[in-house]
Amino acid sequence: MQVTAMITARFAYTHVASTMHNNGRVPRDAVFHIQLPKEAFISNFTMTINGTVHVGRVMEKLEAKMQYKHARWQGRTISLLRSVEPDMQHFTVTMSVAAGETAHFQLTYEQLLRRRLEKYDYTLSLRTAHSVRQMQVDVYIDEPEGIRFLKVSPVPEVPSSAMTVIQAERQAHVTFRPCPQVGKRCSHCDHLLMRNNFHLQYDVVRHLDGGRIEIVDGYFVHYFAPSNLPPVPKNIIFIVDVSGSMWGVKIQQTKQALLHTLGKLQPGDHFNLVNFNHHVESWADELMEASESNKEDAKLYVQNLQADGGTNINDALLHSVGMLQHAQNADLIAPNSASLIVLLSDGDPTVGVVDPIRILSNVQSATNFSISLFCLGFGSDVDFDFLERMAMENRGTARRIYLGTTAGIQLQGFYDEVTMPLLSDVRVDYMPEGVATNVTKSSFDHYFRGSELVLAGKMAGSHGDSLTSRITAASVNDVLTVEMTASVGETKRLLEKHNHALRIFPNRLWVYLTINQLLARRTLVSREEKTALSQRALDLSLEYNLVTPFTSMVVTTPEKPRTNRIAKSAERSCCPVPPGQSFIPYATIPPPPTTAYPFRVLAQSRSADGSISRQPPFITSVDNDPHVIINLPTSNLTVCFNIDDKEGTIFSLVSDELSGIAVNGQLINSKRPTSGSKHTSSYFGRLGLVLGPALLLEVSPDGLIFKDGETRSGLNWAANVTLHRERLTLRVDANQRVTIELELVTFVVLLHRVWKSHPEHRDFLGFYTDPEAHLSSNTTGLLGQFVNEPEVEVFAIRQGPGYDKPQGTMRIRGQEFSVTRGLQKNYRRDQKHGEPVACWFVHNHGKGLLRGRLSDYIVPSIFSFL
Repeated sequence: MQVTAMITARFAYTHVASTMHNNGRVPRDAVFHIQLPKEAFISNFTMTINGTVHVGRVMEKLEAKMQYKHARWQGRTISLLRSVEPDMQHFTVTMSVAAGETAHFQLTYEQLLRRRLEKYDYTLSLRTAHSVRQMQVDVYIDEPEGIRFLKVSPVPEVPSSAMTVIQAERQAHVTFRPCPQVGKRCSHCDHLLMRNNFHLQYDVVRHLDGGRIEIVDGYFVHYFAPSNLPPVPKNIIFIVDVSGSMWGVKIQQTKQALLHTLGKLQPGDHFNLVNFNHHVESWADELMEASESNKEDAKLYVQNLQADGGTNINDALLHSVGMLQHAQNADLIAPNSASLIVLLSDGDPTVGVVDPIRILSNVQSATNFSISLFCLGFGSDVDFDFLERMAMENRGTARRIYLGTTAGIQLQGFYDEVTMPLLSDVRVDYMPEGVATNVTKSSFDHYFRGSELVLAGKMAGSHGDSLTSRITAASVNDVLTVEMTASVGETKRLLEKHNHALRIFPNRLWVYLTINQLLARRTLVSREEKTALSQRALDLSLEYNLVTPFTSMVVTTPEKPRTNRIAKSAERSCCPVPPGQSFIPYATIPPPPTTAYPFRVLAQSRSADGSISRQPPFITSVDNDPHVIINLPTSNLTVCFNIDDKEGTIFSLVSDELSGIAVNGQLINSKRPTSGSKHTSSYFGRLGLVLGPALLLEVSPDGLIFKDGETRSGLNWAANVTLHRERLTLRVDANQRVTIELELVTFVVLLHRVWKSHPEHRDFLGFYTDPEAHLSSNTTGLLGQFVNEPEVEVFAIRQGPGYDKPQGTMRIRGQEFSVTRGLQKNYRRDQKHGEPVACWFVHNHGKGLLRGRLSDYIVPSIFSFL
């Protein structure tokens, strides 16, 4: 594996190249799992197989998904690069490498290194799934202002001699060679399994001036980070969520970060602490001076915080805003000071005002744009979009804090970043008028110590020989005004002398900033404006071949005919692999001689390390009485509803005539009404699956029947059996589930057994689909219609009939109706007890959510299409 990174004026261009050879006798899937910095955009992915180059093409996400489905159905090899996490930290590529073939992969991604705490951080993931024999990393840094310092962290378990740093005034070259060239002895290389990151930090030389402007080929970039400015006195309130969900490690990490931050408050600062669960409480009745005695008293208060109760975000924020406004009106604080609120929460509002729209409106009206609000979302359960919008509407920013051992460090770092304002109300103008066009964001509420303001734009056609900037801002003593002039051609001449400088970085950085700022603005505008901003971001992503939240990259290659053969063991001898890559064998061991079926029998799929491969999270499902759970990732919602009808009724769950796939379920009723009820419960007692031309599967608690044309095979639930057919694998886990894996989709049927003499219940089935189903856009059915995800919104959240069941209003296809927040069970992983899934429950059998009525999904037979 070879990695080459060129960092030119903070803009990092990273190129990863890797070669893989399949020494085995059967084809294998190479799962290329790439960990990227969360702010990076992929700009190129190229595969070279048997001398033929295949270059990735960036498409709009829906178009890419449809091409991916079409190519897979035709049997061609296809790779799809897309974001698999909302924070865009992971990308996945899957590629089939035939026996004896070699595949070369090249990936390029781009990012702006943001300055935080007086340094730039560059991190490269070197995590591999196999031992590596060759690895080479080269990082070239080119900073026209000069490099103030450079620090490269050692990589654990690798000798320090593997790292070399060469530094000059404006350039640096860092090499990392954990494995030497072929032919040289290496005692550790045969077992070098990389599990760590390559990490470096640096900063540039800077002065109290207008910053630095770089102009190349009609684009410019402006960096502004003045040094030696006195800090602005601040009035800061720390709001801490102490609800029950913060109990344990989270509250301990929060305390440690707060204790650190309190100790760094400066003379002249004023502060307070507010904690909230279902009640709101503050350390002091008003803002207090940051004296040593007050800071020590506040630390004692922090150490005694306990987590318990609900989440009343609205009252905590309004209480804090009122405290700051009282201090301003009573002249208790300096007129040139900055007022800040830092909110930390790990969950959604559950007490008091729980409607996010009302909370946003209340806070914005209260602050009146005079207070900056910074929000920290702790963990994955928090509504981060809500926190981010609230911060952006109130002159602040938001950040997600990831759970784990480093959460305390993340909290401490964020507090350090935003608690030392040096300037406020920063404005940047360029002269002469009209020379700079398409300029990115040029006004900023604050400039904090250790950070940097970055702008970019285009030079007008007749831009002349120079560009002048004027920066005005409020400082602690007066209004700061600085001007500077940059000459056209100066940067280009400097870069031409350097072999490893990225000469087009101003153009790429302008695109990068523009797309990110369009994404940020989308959270603040109306639906119509959001559509226009999304289209602009999409157009730029396509024009510059960038994988962003609006696009995916597709690489398609012709598929060579192959025969799936049964091998005695999974071959694992292989060449160097890129970060996170693993091989998944197509075939493993032959069936026992006592088993005879008209298809090949395979063992369970195993990953390269020999462990059973992890099942994907099956969210869209129908189970139990029966309740349907639908995951809507675009809307970031999970919805659910119940099905109820007379025994024997057959409902269409999935119907895709274009793909030739259908799933239907037949209801059975409980033996008698459940205790305390006048009505019997309904379950699915029989499922019929159409899996392709003349391929039918019938599943019931009594057993399975597989039909292939005229051939009929019966299976029971008592044995573990895996059957293989062209583009179909069927696996029975004894007395638990049957998994049906097709080219386009994976289905799972769970078997629920009850006590044979149970007075009420009967054995029944649950049905689950995977989140990566690639069915056609014509798919319908109770579950299948959500392949085309509708736009769904839940708003006006309010207290419901129960303390833990708030109500909201759902808007879909122009309709609005009430829904209730509650819990349903997902039995996919815990088949005995089930895992609770929070969802918005749609009453009256999904009325309003479903297209049409429930009765519209009744079909005449178990193998019918809708």
